[in-house]
Amino acid sequence: MKNSGQAQLGDNNQSRSVPNEVLTYGTPVSRSQQGFEMRPLPSGVHPFITNGAAVSAQNEHLSFYFSGMHVPDWQSIIESNHLANLTANTLITAYISAADGIKWENDTLPQDIPGRANAELVWIPVSQSGILVAIGGVIFPESLTASRNLTKDRADESLQISPTFMNILPVYDIANKA
Repeated sequence: MKNSGQAQLGDNNQSRSVPNEVLTYGTPVSRSQQGFEMRPLPSGVHPFITNGAAVSAQNEHLSFYFSGMHVPDWQSIIESNHLANLTANTLITAYISAADGIKWENDTLPQDIPGRANAELVWIPVSQSGILVAIGGVIFPESLTASRNLTKDRADESLQISPTFMNILPVYDIANKA
Protein backbone atom coordinates (compact mmCIF):
# COMPACT_ATOMS: atom_id res chain seq x y z
CA MET A 1 0.00 0.00 0.00
CA LYS A 2 1.38 3.43 -0.95
CA ASN A 3 1.99 5.87 1.94
CA SER A 4 0.47 9.31 1.21
CA GLY A 5 2.59 11.12 3.81
CA GLN A 6 -0.09 10.95 6.46
CA ALA A 7 0.34 8.87 9.57
CA GLN A 8 -1.23 5.48 9.01
CA LEU A 9 -2.98 3.34 11.58
CA GLY A 10 -0.28 1.51 13.48
CA ASP A 11 2.40 3.96 12.30
CA ASN A 12 4.71 4.70 15.23
CA ASN A 13 6.02 7.92 13.66
CA GLN A 14 3.36 10.31 15.00
CA SER A 15 5.42 13.46 14.34
CA ARG A 16 5.01 13.39 10.56
CA SER A 17 3.16 16.52 9.33
CA VAL A 18 -0.02 16.38 7.35
CA PRO A 19 0.00 18.16 3.94
CA ASN A 20 -1.90 21.47 3.93
CA GLU A 21 -2.02 21.48 7.71
CA VAL A 22 -4.12 24.31 9.13
CA LEU A 23 -2.45 26.12 12.00
CA THR A 24 -4.44 27.11 15.04
CA TYR A 25 -4.81 30.73 16.05
CA GLY A 26 -4.78 32.42 19.40
CA THR A 27 -2.41 33.89 21.93
CA PRO A 28 1.06 32.35 21.68
CA VAL A 29 1.86 30.24 24.70
CA SER A 30 4.90 32.36 25.52
CA ARG A 31 2.67 35.44 26.02
CA SER A 32 -0.04 33.82 28.11
CA GLN A 33 -0.10 34.15 31.88
CA GLN A 34 -1.87 32.23 34.57
CA GLY A 35 -4.49 33.82 36.75
CA PHE A 36 -6.86 36.74 36.51
CA GLU A 37 -5.89 40.16 35.29
CA MET A 38 -7.75 43.01 36.96
CA ARG A 39 -8.25 45.89 34.55
CA PRO A 40 -10.26 49.03 35.19
CA LEU A 41 -13.74 48.96 33.69
CA PRO A 42 -15.57 51.97 32.29
CA SER A 43 -18.00 53.86 34.48
CA GLY A 44 -21.30 52.03 34.90
CA VAL A 45 -19.88 48.53 34.36
CA HIS A 46 -19.68 46.81 37.72
CA PRO A 47 -17.07 44.09 38.24
CA PHE A 48 -18.54 42.82 41.49
CA ILE A 49 -21.51 40.70 40.42
CA THR A 50 -21.66 37.02 41.31
CA ASN A 51 -23.82 34.05 40.34
CA GLY A 52 -24.86 35.57 37.00
CA ALA A 53 -25.15 33.70 33.72
CA ALA A 54 -22.42 34.05 31.10
CA VAL A 55 -22.16 33.11 27.45
CA SER A 56 -19.72 33.83 24.65
CA ALA A 57 -20.75 34.32 21.01
CA GLN A 58 -17.35 33.76 19.44
CA ASN A 59 -18.55 34.23 15.85
CA GLU A 60 -19.81 37.69 16.78
CA HIS A 61 -16.84 38.55 19.04
CA LEU A 62 -19.24 39.13 21.93
CA SER A 63 -19.58 37.94 25.50
CA PHE A 64 -22.49 38.51 27.88
CA TYR A 65 -23.11 38.38 31.63
CA PHE A 66 -26.77 38.29 32.64
CA SER A 67 -28.04 39.44 36.04
CA GLY A 68 -26.64 37.82 39.20
CA MET A 69 -26.25 39.24 42.69
CA HIS A 70 -24.32 42.16 44.21
CA VAL A 71 -23.72 43.87 47.56
CA PRO A 72 -25.26 47.26 48.49
CA ASP A 73 -23.89 50.24 46.56
CA TRP A 74 -22.15 47.86 44.13
CA GLN A 75 -19.13 47.68 46.43
CA SER A 76 -16.38 45.10 46.19
CA ILE A 77 -17.71 41.73 47.29
CA ILE A 78 -14.31 40.93 48.77
CA GLU A 79 -14.02 44.08 50.88
CA SER A 80 -17.67 44.46 51.88
CA ASN A 81 -19.16 43.37 55.18
CA HIS A 82 -22.43 42.68 53.35
CA LEU A 83 -23.61 39.60 51.52
CA ALA A 84 -24.15 39.68 47.77
CA ASN A 85 -27.91 39.24 48.07
CA LEU A 86 -29.29 42.05 45.90
CA THR A 87 -30.39 41.24 42.36
CA ALA A 88 -28.42 42.84 39.54
CA ASN A 89 -30.92 43.81 36.83
CA THR A 90 -28.16 44.13 34.25
CA LEU A 91 -26.85 42.68 31.03
CA ILE A 92 -23.13 43.34 30.61
CA THR A 93 -21.80 43.04 27.07
CA ALA A 94 -18.17 42.79 26.03
CA TYR A 95 -17.41 43.62 22.38
CA ILE A 96 -14.07 41.94 21.69
CA SER A 97 -11.85 43.26 18.89
CA ALA A 98 -8.22 42.42 18.14
CA ALA A 99 -7.63 46.00 17.00
CA ASP A 100 -9.55 47.90 19.70
CA GLY A 101 -9.42 45.53 22.67
CA ILE A 102 -12.63 45.14 24.67
CA LYS A 103 -15.50 47.64 24.70
CA TRP A 104 -17.88 47.19 27.64
CA GLU A 105 -21.57 48.06 27.94
CA ASN A 106 -23.95 47.73 30.85
CA ASP A 107 -27.65 47.73 30.02
CA THR A 108 -30.53 47.61 32.49
CA LEU A 109 -32.83 44.66 31.95
CA PRO A 110 -36.32 45.49 30.66
CA GLN A 111 -39.07 45.45 33.31
CA ASP A 112 -40.54 42.24 31.88
CA ILE A 113 -37.27 40.30 32.34
CA PRO A 114 -36.69 39.70 36.05
CA GLY A 115 -33.12 39.44 37.28
CA ARG A 116 -32.02 36.27 39.01
CA ALA A 117 -29.06 34.22 40.16
CA ASN A 118 -27.79 30.85 38.97
CA ALA A 119 -29.49 30.98 35.56
CA GLU A 120 -28.07 29.72 32.28
CA LEU A 121 -27.67 31.97 29.26
CA VAL A 122 -27.66 30.57 25.73
CA TRP A 123 -26.61 32.32 22.52
CA ILE A 124 -28.46 31.11 19.42
CA PRO A 125 -27.00 32.14 16.03
CA VAL A 126 -30.13 33.49 14.35
CA SER A 127 -30.99 36.98 13.06
CA GLN A 128 -28.28 39.58 12.47
CA SER A 129 -26.16 38.97 15.61
CA GLY A 130 -28.04 36.16 17.32
CA ILE A 131 -30.35 36.01 20.30
CA LEU A 132 -29.86 35.34 24.00
CA VAL A 133 -32.21 33.09 25.95
CA ALA A 134 -32.18 33.07 29.76
CA ILE A 135 -33.14 29.73 31.32
CA GLY A 136 -33.83 28.95 34.97
CA GLY A 137 -32.36 30.60 38.02
CA VAL A 138 -33.64 31.68 41.42
CA ILE A 139 -34.46 35.04 42.97
CA PHE A 140 -32.95 34.25 46.38
CA PRO A 141 -30.07 31.76 46.20
CA GLU A 142 -29.69 30.05 49.54
CA SER A 143 -25.94 29.72 48.99
CA LEU A 144 -25.55 33.52 49.25
CA THR A 145 -27.29 33.88 52.62
CA ALA A 146 -25.72 33.94 56.05
CA SER A 147 -25.57 30.38 57.38
CA ARG A 148 -27.11 29.21 54.06
CA ASN A 149 -30.61 29.72 55.39
CA LEU A 150 -33.43 31.73 53.76
CA THR A 151 -36.13 33.43 55.80
CA LYS A 152 -39.56 31.82 55.45
CA ASP A 153 -40.87 34.83 53.49
CA ARG A 154 -37.99 34.72 51.01
CA ALA A 155 -38.23 30.94 50.65
CA ASP A 156 -41.98 31.20 49.96
CA GLU A 157 -41.45 34.00 47.42
CA SER A 158 -38.68 32.06 45.71
CA LEU A 159 -40.85 28.92 45.55
CA GLN A 160 -43.59 30.96 43.88
CA ILE A 161 -41.47 32.95 41.37
CA SER A 162 -38.33 30.94 40.59
CA PRO A 163 -40.08 27.94 38.93
CA THR A 164 -41.55 30.33 36.33
CA PHE A 165 -37.99 30.85 35.02
CA MET A 166 -38.23 27.37 33.50
CA ASN A 167 -41.60 28.09 31.85
CA ILE A 168 -41.16 31.66 30.61
CA LEU A 169 -37.90 32.09 28.69
CA PRO A 170 -37.01 35.69 27.84
CA VAL A 171 -35.47 36.19 24.39
CA TYR A 172 -33.14 39.12 23.69
CA ASP A 173 -32.30 40.15 20.11
CA ILE A 174 -28.68 41.32 20.29
CA ALA A 175 -28.63 43.49 17.16
CA ASN A 176 -31.83 45.35 18.06
CA LYS A 177 -31.17 45.40 21.82
CA ALA A 178 -34.72 44.23 22.43
